[in-house]
Amino acid sequence: MPEQEDNSVTKKGRNVGEDRDVFFNESIRRKDGVYAVWHSGPYTDRTESITFIIDGGGSAITAGIKGDLLIPFNATIKSVTLLADQTGNFVLDIWNDLIGNFPPTVADSITASAKPTLTAQDTYQDATLPGWNITLDKNDVLRFNVDSSSTVERVTVILEVDKPVSVNNDATLFFTAFHPMEVINISAVYENPATGTPPITLDVERLQGTSNPGTGDSLLVALFDLDGTQNTVFNKKGRQLTSARKLSPNDRLAVRTAGSLVDFSNVVVTCYLKFFGRGDYY
Repeated sequence: MPEQEDNSVTKKGRNVGEDRDVFFNESIRRKDGVYAVWHSGPYTDRTESITFIIDGGGSAITAGIKGDLLIPFNATIKSVTLLADQTGNFVLDIWNDLIGNFPPTVADSITASAKPTLTAQDTYQDATLPGWNITLDKNDVLRFNVDSSSTVERVTVILEVDKPVSVNNDATLFFTAFHPMEVINISAVYENPATGTPPITLDVERLQGTSNPGTGDSLLVALFDLDGTQNTVFNKKGRQLTSARKLSPNDRLAVRTAGSLVDFSNVVVTCYLKFFGRGDYY
């Protein structure tokens, strides 16, 4: 077995927004070549809250339309909560339509017969939402209409939603060549496959000069599918790799994913590279 010369040449990580998806990459240099490893944490739906406040301005809330809210992303409603300033009665309806059909009307109600209701209460929660149309699309407009109300002067409406993580041509750098090198083998394995709409793929690309991640040359004749068998190592080598597998000094490698990576988690991509003139190591 070749002797290991250096431990970690590079190792780094990053948190991505509120998703807190973590990406780690490292390179292990050996006498016969280099192992470049990329690891991603879970791509999971992100729970967010959509909040709308109905305020009577110091007086009891009256019936009628109270306002509109534009939804800037796709989401699925998981629950609804009402928080009132005092005990009272209150019935809310929510209407939804595309911004192109603005304004929503009562015919666009999403609550069916399960309207959020306070009956001598100051709080209400429902996570079952029977009959609700729970799907929200980007640029939908929600209109909040009070069917009836007494006593309460202020009600906060909270919709808890799941916002899916959808990655399209998301590319992450993970290796820079420091000598003329050639990628010999690329392997990929993941804990849980993606459950979004196919195709859901992973590519390894070569970046040269000032090319941005996501615009490089693919190393793969056929991309890795991310909706296949979990905990199974998939390898690509030889004729499964393109001519872009040959790297010059300062060429970079990046992992690029495409598709909706819902429920996808813990993928590890390993590239084995050899130095030119040092033989073949398969």
